Amino acid sequence: MPRLLLLLLGFALLPLPARASLVGSVMQGAYFYGGTATPYGDASLSPGPFTTGEGVEALLTVDGNVTTAIDVGASTLVLTAGTLVDYAAAPFNGLGLTLLAGEGFGRILSIVASAGQVVAAFLQGDMLFIDWAGQHFEPGDTVTLSFAAVPEPGALLLLGAGLLGLLALRRSRPRAGLV
Repeated sequence: MPRLLLLLLGFALLPLPARASLVGSVMQGAYFYGGTATPYGDASLSPGPFTTGEGVEALLTVDGNVTTAIDVGASTLVLTAGTLVDYAAAPFNGLGLTLLAGEGFGRILSIVASAGQVVAAFLQGDMLFIDWAGQHFEPGDTVTLSFAAVPEPGALLLLGAGLLGLLALRRSRPRAGLV
């Protein structure tokens, strides 16, 4: 009976959130042009580093007049163009965000540009790169990235406890046909 109770408790707790939110993470960023090795010199991200929370957390400024607002939610990142811009075609032309503290971005589920721009993104360690090379943005255009859940260690522990409980329950039952 105690094994069955442990098993039921383990499976009852599994629906708990399996993701730590990006809210409260500390990030810093840089603008890259021509590749991801060296940040572009005439760009700034303020504040830097920044802590994610409610509303717009940071503002990217390129060449002194091109702005993009950065808003990080629990499992999304929204970039909003503040000015009209045509980004040059290059091997890479976009934003790099480094996670300094927090749970991680998780796998990228989707990238949606409000005006149909073709935007790419990829993760490299604790760094997220967003490439908008060759794209046109009007003020207010957005790019929204959605991230998959990152399993919490506690959720994995509960799953393991539930599986062990199932194994123990199976071993304690007598098998049919054996005397």
